[in-house]
Amino acid sequence: IIIGNYFSWEDILCYAIGCLSVFFINKYLE
Repeated sequence: IIIGNYFSWEDILCYAIGCLSVFFINKYLE
């Protein structure tokens, strides 16, 4: 959820975890 120009910590964590998950999945699938 974006409030003004700021992200909540929960959104930042979910985004970071999602990116890391995709990165590691792609790395291991190769």
